[in-house]
Amino acid sequence: HKTTLCRKFKTKENALKFILFFYVVSFLLIIYMSKGNHLYLLTFLTIPLIADLYSSLNNYNKDKTNLPQIKFWHYPLDNWKEVSKTEDAPFYFRFFYSRNIMTFFLLLTCIAILFS
Repeated sequence: HKTTLCRKFKTKENALKFILFFYVVSFLLIIYMSKGNHLYLLTFLTIPLIADLYSSLNNYNKDKTNLPQIKFWHYPLDNWKEVSKTEDAPFYFRFFYSRNIMTFFLLLTCIAILFS
C-alpha cells in the first residue's frame, strides 16, 4: 500500500509522461534563469543521458527482465558484478544510472556557480 509515482498516476505510462514533462519544464526554467549566466546551459549536456534513461525506463515497463547493454557512460554501477547476477539487476541498473545523471547534473551546476 505504498504511495508511489506510478500509483498516483494510475499507470506506468502516465508516470513516464510526467517524468518527461518534469524534465522539459526543468530545462525551460534553466533557459529562463540562465539569461544572465550562460554557464548554466552546461546542464544541457545531461539531455542525451536523460533520453537514454527514458528509453530504458520505457523498455523496463514493457519487460522487467530487460537489461540494456552497459556502456561507459552508465558507470559507476555500485557492486555491479554481484548485482548483475540477481533478478533485481534491471531495476538497480536504472536506479544507479538515474543517480549518476543527477550527480553529473549537479556537478555541472556547481561548475556554473563557481565560474559565474
